[in-house]
Amino acid sequence: MSSTKNNPKSIRSISANSGSSLIKKIRGFYILARPRYTFFVVLVAFAGMVFETRSISYSVILPLFIIGLHYIAVCIKDDIEDYEVDLKLDKGRPLVQKSVSLREAYSAWIGLHLLSLPLALFVNMYFFILMALYIPIGILYAQKPFRLSDRSVLGNTFFVWFSVPLPFIAGAIALSGISVTTLIAAIALW
Repeated sequence: MSSTKNNPKSIRSISANSGSSLIKKIRGFYILARPRYTFFVVLVAFAGMVFETRSISYSVILPLFIIGLHYIAVCIKDDIEDYEVDLKLDKGRPLVQKSVSLREAYSAWIGLHLLSLPLALFVNMYFFILMALYIPIGILYAQKPFRLSDRSVLGNTFFVWFSVPLPFIAGAIALSGISVTTLIAAIALW
């Protein structure tokens, strides 16, 4: 009789290996999502909601979720475009370590947008339009030949605009519309 410990092809060893690769994949996507930055962007959107409505209810959950999904998608796209540079300079990134494949990253990028855009319609049409703008904005920031992230002052200005005033405005639009005061506050945040 052979024991399962001595047989490397046993079910127990296969499931153990697939479990550790699943954990590596989850950890890789977690790193790609840049949770600290995503939390900051969602927090700014929440501030826009509070600023515009002066009250909070359960209706903030869906718009904040959608904003977070779009921002994560842009972070993933940025990592996809940084792949060649990361091969030389930052070998610890998930795409370089192959814990997440390029195909999986592209699928996640497209899938997050395809999931969140129909959900944005449940919020309101203005919010949907603003969330649809996140896609070309993310492409301008990350995609070659535009790649605004490589242009020092312009790239940093664009990143700050994408990370602070735009989510602030999105938060305000999600709950009530947008006032001149909110627009002025968003410009001041820039």
